[in-house]
Amino acid sequence: MKKQKTTGTKKQFKSQQNTFLENKEKFILACLMILTCLAFAPQLSNNFVNWDDDGYIYNNPEIQSMSAHNIAYFFNPKTFIQGNYHPLTMISFCIEYHFFKVNPLVYHLDNLLLHLMNVLLVYFILKMLTKNNELSLITALLFAIHPMRVESVAWAAERKDVLYTFFFLLSLYYYLIWKKAAKMNHYVASIVLFICSILSKGQAVVLAPVLLLIDYYMQQKMDKKLILEKIPFFVIALISGLITMSAQGASLAGYTGVKLTILDRFLVANYGLMMYLYKLIIPLNLNCFNSYPAHIDGIFYIAPIVVLALFIVLYVFGKRSKEIVFGAAFFIVTISIVLQFLPIGDAVIADRYTYIPYLGLFIIMAYAFTKSSIMVKTVGIGVCIVFVALTFNQTKVWHDNKSLWEQVLNNNPENNIALSNLGQYYFEGQQPDIAFDYFTKAIQSKPDYFIPYFNRGNIHFNKGHYELALADFTNALRYKKDFPIGHRHRAVVYSTMGKIDLAIADLDSAIKIDPNYFDAYQDRSGLHQRKGENELAKADAEKCAQLKPINNSPAAPAPQVVPKF
Repeated sequence: MKKQKTTGTKKQFKSQQNTFLENKEKFILACLMILTCLAFAPQLSNNFVNWDDDGYIYNNPEIQSMSAHNIAYFFNPKTFIQGNYHPLTMISFCIEYHFFKVNPLVYHLDNLLLHLMNVLLVYFILKMLTKNNELSLITALLFAIHPMRVESVAWAAERKDVLYTFFFLLSLYYYLIWKKAAKMNHYVASIVLFICSILSKGQAVVLAPVLLLIDYYMQQKMDKKLILEKIPFFVIALISGLITMSAQGASLAGYTGVKLTILDRFLVANYGLMMYLYKLIIPLNLNCFNSYPAHIDGIFYIAPIVVLALFIVLYVFGKRSKEIVFGAAFFIVTISIVLQFLPIGDAVIADRYTYIPYLGLFIIMAYAFTKSSIMVKTVGIGVCIVFVALTFNQTKVWHDNKSLWEQVLNNNPENNIALSNLGQYYFEGQQPDIAFDYFTKAIQSKPDYFIPYFNRGNIHFNKGHYELALADFTNALRYKKDFPIGHRHRAVVYSTMGKIDLAIADLDSAIKIDPNYFDAYQDRSGLHQRKGENELAKADAEKCAQLKPINNSPAAPAPQVVPKF
């Protein structure tokens, strides 16, 4: 009887202990959520910026309908928005627009909420994988507050980062459950969530090799079953990779204007790897855009030596812990596809590319923290406080176009993208003379960059300088031939100068590039009518009626500054 009472008391004590630990965990995670919200608090008062927010959200008519036709359009493998295939990201914007139109608070809030959910997923995945609560918590903390997170979270258009990561981590979570419970519904859920991640951003393809790293950490035996269960993931990754390469090739091939050899690509990749490691420790002088240098020299040749030295250090220390090996391999695998071995844009490095990859390095840092002395841990806590402050300040930089692009110019005064977009900011603010100077500086910085020519042409046109406007539009089209709005705006100039046939030829070109270009049909209809070509005018008017309801806008409105391409 006594024994039963003692046993009951032990069970009760154990139950109370478990409840205490669960409540302690909830309290700690709640504190982590609050700290993350504080770090990103300025985000909720930020506006949109003219860096893809325009093309994705506030100047994008494609998100203004939740129709079945529009949803099917986003899922079409040939539909590339801003050079990317990410239908679920676009649908998320559609949903927000449907209920809240273009209120920036909603878009920023949703990004932050997704980031918070990602932080929780990081914690629970690592807790399940490593069975080390302290390592899991420190990793989640670093993932939550590191300043290199800001671009992915505070940039409304970068929804694709936080959204693909959400599905990516959920897929890993269900994969780990599958490994423990071996229930087919968990395996299927992991595959479906992987597809959702890929449909949010192509960078998610790296999940397939990451699963092999999970198996390594769990000390799974490499047998036929292990290989077969990975085949669906790798097939999906291959298909997505082909679509992504098609999208990037269609919109960004040769966009940098920098001719790079195979050796140059190798040097650029090593430079990127070195800089990502540097920014992990010293996340200062962050930019939303880090352009390629005019020449590959200097530090680019030093980078491979630095990277090799780091690998040697990693090898020496890595033998002591599978956490270090796993974290390093996770980082290398996930960052490899954005190291510019193949051109995927005009930025040599980008903060947003580290959103998932840094998770591997955070695991190493967290592991080192758990093994450190009290003094080192105290320093680590101080570093985290500094990270929160830096994240808070960097989030404020994304408040508007002025603060965003001025930061870039502070670090790189010759950056043509920053000069052009700051010019657009002043143009939209009804300060065309200041805008004109920025567009001219952008042209001087990179003479083959088409956007500042186009935007400066708009200013010339509005001032009645038609010959100068014509020259700028022609230069824009020289460097960007598949530019329908450029053809249309030059057509407006030709029409104003009385050169109707040349105007019609430009509108023909615009329509050939974009067969659904409503404004071009409308303008061409008016010009055919001016020439007395009534049948042609009628045909274009009928096409307008098919595309969207007729409105009262003028046939040939004055050109305006267009969004960044």
